[in-house]
Amino acid sequence: MIHGQRKTYNAGCRCPLCQAANTTYSASYRQAVRVGRLPLGAHVTGQEIDRAIAALVTDGFSQAAIARALGHRTPRLQYAARVTLRTVLKIRRLLRHWTT
Repeated sequence: MIHGQRKTYNAGCRCPLCQAANTTYSASYRQAVRVGRLPLGAHVTGQEIDRAIAALVTDGFSQAAIARALGHRTPRLQYAARVTLRTVLKIRRLLRHWTT
């Protein structure tokens, strides 16, 4: 394990270097949220994704095609109440690309 990284802290190390790395990450995360800039891994509601997928299916795209375009390994979509911001941005890009 390499100390002084948040990854090592998340793996269970509580040495001062790893604690400092986690504290730095937490502070920057809270600051980003305060100014409205969520990190790509932040969880948001899945409502926008559900609406976008429904619109694409109505336009004639299969769920398998949507899943492949989103980079899924399997040709099926999994629905969740919360998704990452990264997934929301992918589906927005897909909507812009396919509906124009």
